[in-house]
Amino acid sequence: MPRRGVAIRPLFVAHDLGLRSLLFASLSAALFASATAQTPKQPVDDLFKHGNLLQAEGRFDEAIKMYSLVIAGNKKLAEAFINRGHAWEAIGRPDDALSDYSQAIKINPHLGIAYNNRAILKFGRQDLAGAMIDFDRAVEASPDLAEALYNRGCARSSQGDLDRAIEDFDRAIPLFSDYLSEPVLLSAKNPNKASAYNARGLARQTKGDFQGAMADFNDSIRINPGFAEAYNNRGALLMHMGDFNKAVSDFDRCIEINSNFPESYFNRGSALESLSITAGALENYSKAIDLNPGMFVAYMKRANLHYSQQDFDGAVADFDNAIRINQQSPEAYNNRGLVYEAKGDLTLAVKDYSQALGISSKFAEAYYNRGRVLATLGDFDAAISDFDNALSLHPNDALTYFQRGSALYRRGKNHESEMDFEKSLALGYKIRQFLNNRISSLKNNLPNQKSSDDKDGN
Repeated sequence: MPRRGVAIRPLFVAHDLGLRSLLFASLSAALFASATAQTPKQPVDDLFKHGNLLQAEGRFDEAIKMYSLVIAGNKKLAEAFINRGHAWEAIGRPDDALSDYSQAIKINPHLGIAYNNRAILKFGRQDLAGAMIDFDRAVEASPDLAEALYNRGCARSSQGDLDRAIEDFDRAIPLFSDYLSEPVLLSAKNPNKASAYNARGLARQTKGDFQGAMADFNDSIRINPGFAEAYNNRGALLMHMGDFNKAVSDFDRCIEINSNFPESYFNRGSALESLSITAGALENYSKAIDLNPGMFVAYMKRANLHYSQQDFDGAVADFDNAIRINQQSPEAYNNRGLVYEAKGDLTLAVKDYSQALGISSKFAEAYYNRGRVLATLGDFDAAISDFDNALSLHPNDALTYFQRGSALYRRGKNHESEMDFEKSLALGYKIRQFLNNRISSLKNNLPNQKSSDDKDGN
């Protein structure tokens, strides 16, 4: 009798949401107008630019010293606070960075970059409300600051506010150049138009606009042919659309660009599994796990594949690891229960199905699976109760009606059993001859007995 596991979907990857802090390339003339005679523009500007050079080289401690010299000469240079804040972030001192960004805003409340950078820090600290206020202020202060629109779009997308996220990406994309040139605003990883297309593609994919998402991933790759994430995401979408061969080609290209990309190995494994290339699928799941030992979904997929290959010990080991990573996954307990059942350890199977239901009382597959095992163990009343629960969640499931009908038949409840078998048949259950024979025997009031039909049906 069919058992019910849980499938795993391909992984779309936004990576770090694309949120980026920004730097000023040089000090503005307007701010220099307020400098004192003791801080002439050229020496301060040279110190500032040298700080930027040190940041670009990753010498953040030295950059902080340079910006501090600038600030010591003139405490009203907001750009110096912003760039020093960026360096504080880089060395893992977010409190100092937040202080510098706030000081920059106090000096000049019309600098969108300062709000943008502070918003990113707040977002990272899970202060979502504060982050969104600052992103809004960044866009209000600098309506054409593409990075702020892009970052707000990423933040909105991460919170499920997809329509407004797409609006932000729509506004940001025309503001980015197709080509990276020396920007007025420097960043070690300045988001560009390819990133914005990729982010909008993810939002569109989540909304179910697959055609729009595909167009965005294509544009992202056109602008930046070395953008690994875009290949991964296009491949995942191709998988979702059933084009597994093209998906594998995209994952190949992604891995060629970045051989340490666990999500793409996972996705390539899933595509190869769909193409019945089992050895290749296992190899890719294993590589994903090697790169990210905490990748829950990779253990789940590899375990399911071990199960399908009747490598039950391998499957149990992988489900054990999946549960170690996520003890609140009802799917992991349900699927491990299937393996225990296949190994003949029905007590452990029931325990795992029960654990799954303890986590999620709306898990129809676990009710169905536990009901089958309880019926096998002869506890027909408990089995019927589980099938009742499963049908309350999936009221048109032909297989569950069949299973409940079988349990009712064993309990001598012929009328109710007949009704369930007829319902199962009406809903399209395929063992038509068995069901017709069973319904006929019930209508003729034949006594309950074990028969070859029973064995075929259970």
